[in-house]
Amino acid sequence: MRGFTLIELMITLAVLALLMFVGLPLTNAWVNGAQQQTAASLLREGIGRAKAQALRNPRNVQDISQPAALLCRSGQVLKIPDGDACTDTASWTAQLPAEPAVKLGSDSSDLVCVAFNSRGLPIASGDCEKSDIKITVSSQDDILVPLL
Repeated sequence: MRGFTLIELMITLAVLALLMFVGLPLTNAWVNGAQQQTAASLLREGIGRAKAQALRNPRNVQDISQPAALLCRSGQVLKIPDGDACTDTASWTAQLPAEPAVKLGSDSSDLVCVAFNSRGLPIASGDCEKSDIKITVSSQDDILVPLL
């Protein structure tokens, strides 16, 4: 006798359905976590580059209450502009993943920009905040990206 019986086939299909039922949410959580980690890494890189630019102080900003460098966000794009406005030509850009919501610290507002003075310290300037950045993705725990 060759082949499978109807019972064997039904048991196999039931086991496969159970594995898919359990496996799909785990896969979704894994993808969300990977996107969240990618966004956090890009933010850390952008913060490091903006601090380095602020310390180099290419615009020769003397007042420590004024920004020497900015890290700006427009949609899902991070950039470090060459000038003192987020609309200036960028010396560095990075594309954030589509899913993560990038929030400021405990605030619920979206990240617009972060300003650094000539000492490489975050300062409040215009729309720019100086609180730590929180990366939020659906049911994942938040990742806090410090500015210091």
